[in-house]
Amino acid sequence: MEIFRGLMNEHSDRVSDKYISVNNFGYYRNTNKKIHTLRKNGRCDYQLMYIDRGSAIFKVDGTPKKFASGTVILYRPFERQEYTFDVNSTFYWIHFSGTEADNLLKELKLDKCPMLVVFIHNAAFEWSFISALYPFTNEECFFRDVRKPIYFRMYEAFEFRCSYIQSNLSLKALTKECGVPEKL
Repeated sequence: MEIFRGLMNEHSDRVSDKYISVNNFGYYRNTNKKIHTLRKNGRCDYQLMYIDRGSAIFKVDGTPKKFASGTVILYRPFERQEYTFDVNSTFYWIHFSGTEADNLLKELKLDKCPMLVVFIHNAAFEWSFISALYPFTNEECFFRDVRKPIYFRMYEAFEFRCSYIQSNLSLKALTKECGVPEKL
């Protein structure tokens, strides 16, 4: 197991009077045991966590929920934090604060959005694979036609949307319209 912390010996639970300030950051790679954290009263700063590999159980509103790799979790100041990372997991974290931290989260639409929205250009193709791996309910899916999803949701954390159906553009035209440079 490899562990890295930006500030090893400093107390990092603080509020900054700067625009934005990183209080601490780090990662755990290839955990050889379960890593459990409980902060009943949270911290006075924000914490952003990313599960790169493996899975973890987070208590959300008092209910344990399992999240897999690719999940991003945000804790707000003084919010109870309880989570357990499984064996063989890799996760990254950052604690931050500042006078504009809340406004920055609002600008990035992370303040009220509990889901990560992923646009897939041909969601019908991806649906044929993903639906075999995850037991979707009717409430988690919205279809234009049989096997043509407009969107589908997983783990109450991800929403996959079909950019082709929503834009009616080819992938090349969509990327050009969005200003994405062409790469060969």
